[in-house]
Amino acid sequence: MKRALALILLMILAFNTIAYAGREYILKYAYPENVKTISIYDLLGNGSKISKNKKVLYAKKDTVAPYVVSSNPKNGLQNVKVGSSITLNFNEGVKLNNLKSISLIGNGKRVGFSIKLSGNKATIRPNTLLSYGTNYVLSLPNGSFKDFAGNSSKAFVLRFRTEEIKLAENDKNNASNFTSYFSYIFDDGKNIVKNYLYKTNGEYLFFADIKNISRVSGIKFDENNIPMVNYSGYKYNPLLIAEWGLQNYSYYKRSQNGEYLKRAKDAADFLVYNINDSGLWINDFDYKESNISMKRGWSSSLTQGLGISLLVRMYNETLDEKYLNAAKLALAPLRGELKDSLNGFPMFDMFSVRTKYTFSSFMFVLFGLYDISGYDDSAKEMFYEGVEILRYLMPKFYGTTDKFYKSIHDAQIRALCSILNVDSIDEYLDDFEVIDIE
Repeated sequence: MKRALALILLMILAFNTIAYAGREYILKYAYPENVKTISIYDLLGNGSKISKNKKVLYAKKDTVAPYVVSSNPKNGLQNVKVGSSITLNFNEGVKLNNLKSISLIGNGKRVGFSIKLSGNKATIRPNTLLSYGTNYVLSLPNGSFKDFAGNSSKAFVLRFRTEEIKLAENDKNNASNFTSYFSYIFDDGKNIVKNYLYKTNGEYLFFADIKNISRVSGIKFDENNIPMVNYSGYKYNPLLIAEWGLQNYSYYKRSQNGEYLKRAKDAADFLVYNINDSGLWINDFDYKESNISMKRGWSSSLTQGLGISLLVRMYNETLDEKYLNAAKLALAPLRGELKDSLNGFPMFDMFSVRTKYTFSSFMFVLFGLYDISGYDDSAKEMFYEGVEILRYLMPKFYGTTDKFYKSIHDAQIRALCSILNVDSIDEYLDDFEVIDIE
């Protein structure tokens, strides 16, 4: 019945012979079954009634394929910001037809993204920051989109290059000969063994008292004040970025200087935008330390733990859900692929290869579990399980070690005692010395 009414309407419109010199109308339609009313608007958006001084000349089906008329960035543009989204403007309103056919590729690697549609505009937002100084190609094959008449979109290719990295002025004169580390927690000569009242919205452990990461030789900062390290070319180290964020957040809580909070937020934003769908922060560099050799693409439980601690603090500070959502996502690998076992006990460590265990790494992850436990019951169970395991593992770590790292271990135990509101672990502290288990 609806089809018949629609066809009658179209015939009336097409052959109306009322002779008045009014506006001329063209009615474009999708299919007869999609015509649901007999109201008509002119092309200027005026009214829904056709009066006798309006003459409809003809009606026709829309057969024109949608196509991209402009883009931002423009095709071939250089120096595109690494945090940019891509905007495509079509000649008409479109809807997504084949998401999997669309690709964004740089340096031979696909970049994940999301798409938001509004009328004739499609906004493509990469899931991570783009790489500096990199050529990117966005490809939309035929039929990636459709208009509302069912016409498939024409193919479109966009090429652009991202900006070169710009180093902060005070870092350009840093020495180029240095040792690249994975973790950047260094002694600054201050006493970090003290009584702690550990809070998820407070200073992070002793990070305000260790060496200021910005003063460590060899670290460079990009124009967004995110630290980078030379691993055969300057690369982002998610662990270093988490440490940098936690240190600046600790400076902020101690001084209330908003510049420190901004730096912490920038670091947290980097972690939000660079976590993958599995909840991992990926190290895009090879790393070798003693008998440890890691190939690019590896992940670390230590990074997950410190990253969670930063994200939870930033959520508590801003109430922005993106930080909490990313922290919950980062918890998943600690339940699965990054969870290891030592003599039947679950262990978390700096490296995913079993060459050694480090007490401090296990403890840092334990604090991350505690930080997120207020928002995830499974994290709470994992935290208390880790505490019980710690009671059995501590005797296995007896020995001698570097004075600074002994201070780290002692400080971690004191902070843990403040969480548990107990002093039973303190009996270990008088002569408690820890070594790595090789």
